[in-house]
Parts: sequence; C-alpha cells; structure tokens
Amino acid sequence: MSEIRILGADAGQQRAWLFSRLSEGQKDGRTAVVFVPEQYTLQTERDLLTGMHLPGLLNLDVISPSRLKTMVRETAGSSGRDELDDTGRAMAIHRALYACEKDLVYYQRLGSLYGAVPRMDQTLRELQEEQLTPEVLEELASAGRGGAQRAKYLDLSRIMRSYEALLSDRFADPVLSWRDLCARLASSGLWQGTDLYVYGFDTLRPDLRDLILSSAEVCRSVSVLLTMSDPSSPSARIFRTQRDSALKLASVSNIRIRFRRLRRMLLGSCPVIFSARGMKPFPAIRRPR
Repeated sequence: MSEIRILGADAGQQRAWLFSRLSEGQKDGRTAVVFVPEQYTLQTERDLLTGMHLPGLLNLDVISPSRLKTMVRETAGSSGRDELDDTGRAMAIHRALYACEKDLVYYQRLGSLYGAVPRMDQTLRELQEEQLTPEVLEELASAGRGGAQRAKYLDLSRIMRSYEALLSDRFADPVLSWRDLCARLASSGLWQGTDLYVYGFDTLRPDLRDLILSSAEVCRSVSVLLTMSDPSSPSARIFRTQRDSALKLASVSNIRIRFRRLRRMLLGSCPVIFSARGMKPFPAIRRPR
C-alpha cells in the first residue's frame, strides 16, 4: 500500500514538478499514469509530448474518468446493469417523488414545484457520496429531537428507497456505479505498480477521493496536485475549499498522507516544502537537472 502525497502549488509549479517526476520515471523505466478531468485529456497529452520532448507516450498514459470506466469494465467486468445518464436519473427521481408523495411531510408537494428534481438530485447525490443510506437516515431521525429535522430525514429515507426500488436490478446509479468501479480496480490489475499522478482537478470530490484511496492499494506511488497557496499567505482563504477537500481525504483514510507545499520550483535551486498542517517544514527536494 503506497503513501499518498498531496502537493499544493500554482499551475506552473505543478506542471514543472510533474514533468520532472515523469522524466525521472521514464529514465528508470517505470510506468506512470496521469489521471485528469475529461476536458484536459488531449491538452495534457500534447503538453507531455512537447514539454518532455517525447516521441510518444510509451510507459506513460493519460486517462480520463470515462476511459477508466471502459478499461475496468473490459478487464474486471461490471454489475451488468445499464448506467443511468443525467436524463435517466432525473426521470427516475421524478417518478420516485411522485410514488411516495402521499407519505411525505417535510417535502410535501415538492414534486409539483419548479426545479424540484434538480434540487433533489443534488441532495441524493450528496447523501450517496457520504454513504448515507435510508437505514442511516432513519437512525438519524430516531436519534433526533423530532420536529422538522426528523421529518426531513424520514422523507429523504422514503425518497431514496423509492428511487432504489425503481432502479431495481435493471439500472445502475452513476454514483454507486463509480464506487463499484473503484472496488474492482484492484482485481483489474490496470494500475498495479504504476506511479499515479492526479492532475488538473479543482478539488478532491468524494468520487475522486474513492478512486485515490483505491489506487493507493495497488499503485507504487500516488501524488495529487492541487492549486493551493501558502496557508499563512493573504490569499489562503481563496483556496480554503481545496485545502478542506484534501484534509477530508486524510480524515476518511487509514493510509499515510503527506501534505506538501511547493515553492520556487522554477526560480531557486531547491524548492521549499511545507506541511499543509501548521506549516512544519519537510526536507526540501533536490531540483532535477
């Protein structure tokens, strides 16, 4: 099981650090994967080819979420159910609201309000990402003091059960399908012994956290690059969301996670590295020649 390194820097420093590490890996014959958002795939491939002066991506692969889904299905299989797209999910949520409308108290008449489905879609997605099941919601309702909060938890539990009943064994929910993909990553053997670099993401969303934690079990190393400033700098508040998402990853994991802040990657002879917690210095890395 590999250590997870979270490195904070601006875009230019991230790129310089990534190129230097990938170049070292290419010289040593190591296999590397750069996991990027969907819209950055082509641009990242071009940057690597031109910035590292490579004739091709031999031991280096740039992978997006959609491509990873395809690769895992081909090597490790899937649940066999068709995954809902955004339109299908919206239709299922609308039908779920209509099916249990008479039993709802807090969300009574929600189905007839404009924008109800997108709002409920976001709420259910957040509950699923935090792994709050109908059973957990019912326990929260029982532990509460009653009133509006209890009614809300019970209504959400009813809506989730109605939604899951509609999907049954025919369709796969996108959030749960991604979680299943992460669970199958180890058996797929795709990233066994590789150096993984998570690059280009604004924050560490729950789905990305699941992938990072699953990857740490099979990869040789896992490095996550985020745009973050020095915690003591005046601009630190702007990047609070990024820092909080990184700390969330540490709180839900038993894997060792190191926070680093890269500075002067392009100017000084050695970058200065700081911890994201309390600004405790780490030993500096030597600048690659």
